[in-house]
Amino acid sequence: MSNLIAHSLDIHLARLAAKHGATYTRYADDLTFSTNRPNFPPEIAISMGAHAWMPGPDLERIVTRNGFGFNPQKTRLQYRDSRQEVTGLTVNRKVNVPAKYRYTHRLIHN
Repeated sequence: MSNLIAHSLDIHLARLAAKHGATYTRYADDLTFSTNRPNFPPEIAISMGAHAWMPGPDLERIVTRNGFGFNPQKTRLQYRDSRQEVTGLTVNRKVNVPAKYRYTHRLIHN
C-alpha cells in the first residue's frame, strides 16, 4: 500500500537524486540518498553545523507537494567512515544485519 501512495514521490525524488549525482531509495517511510561526491548536494540536504542537517529546498518542495513531511529527529547524514544504518541494517559496503539479530536467529533455529 505504501508503494502506491508514494509512487509519485518516488519518481520525483529519483529524478532529483539523479540530477545531482546521487541515488535515492525508500523503504516504507525511510528515505535514503547516497552519493560518492565529496560534498552532499545542497538541493537535497543542507548542513546546519556539526551533525545537524535539514532538507534542501528541492527535497522539501517535492516532499511537501506530495503531502508528506519530515521528522527532524530522524534526519541525519552518515559518512563513509562511520557505521551507516538504514532501517536497522548496516549498509556500508554490503547489507548486513546486526550481530544481535544473528545471535537471536541462531537461538531460535538451533
